[in-house]
Amino acid sequence: MGRELLRCKGRTVEIIYIGGDNRITQRRIEVRSIKGEIVKAFCLERQAPRAFQLSRILAVHEQVDTRRKFAVGVMYDAHGS
Repeated sequence: MGRELLRCKGRTVEIIYIGGDNRITQRRIEVRSIKGEIVKAFCLERQAPRAFQLSRILAVHEQVDTRRKFAVGVMYDAHGS
């Protein structure tokens, strides 16, 4: 998962994430940096900087072209496929 997110640095992606309370959420984030197990990003839903544990990110959907009416992207699951 980290490899896919590294390619998305500076871009907007959608993630499926398991929070500390074990709730599954979907977030749109702008990836700022990845250091070890921590992904630092700006969360567009919360309108605030956030840190996400890489091991808690279940899926990543890269926003390839946000100008189109329908989103075009690439979906990655936790196994990189």
